Amino acid sequence: MVRQYPIAGCSQTVMYSLDFQLELNDFTTVSPDDLTAALGFQIYNDLKNGNSSIFNSQFNIYYYALEEESAEFQPNYDPNLKVFYLMKNDDVYIPVLHTKAIDFRIVKSLHKKLKKRCVLNVMKIIFMFLTTLFPISNIFLAVVDNTANILYYQMSEGLSENQSTKTAVK
Repeated sequence: MVRQYPIAGCSQTVMYSLDFQLELNDFTTVSPDDLTAALGFQIYNDLKNGNSSIFNSQFNIYYYALEEESAEFQPNYDPNLKVFYLMKNDDVYIPVLHTKAIDFRIVKSLHKKLKKRCVLNVMKIIFMFLTTLFPISNIFLAVVDNTANILYYQMSEGLSENQSTKTAVK
């Protein structure tokens, strides 16, 4: 059973699954269109089944082991940024079709928004429990090609869309 809960004070909607098994319908409820829902569901299955082992981050390859499998995935849509993403713990996965251009301004804005939310949560936790800080969300672009392969690119704060023009071969 899946229930939909709006986050107070935010424009986001979060889905919670009581049995930790999301279905395609859970993604179509949150996604702006069927294609985005299908991409999100494909990424969810890939991550949940542990098929992803390599992430590429600014030309460096990192090996990634999935954290506890029982951790809950949450499909989210931000109508202000018009971006759908899948969240698990402190990691955010933005599905991108390989034929579509990537707007890094949206990625940057989402990162700022999540960073702000994280800081507010940390302040609340310190005030209430005097505990340690949580890490700020990691953002991964999950690029899906026409053969159902998924490439995960971890975004870093210094990444900009114009950097590729600086490294062009003359």
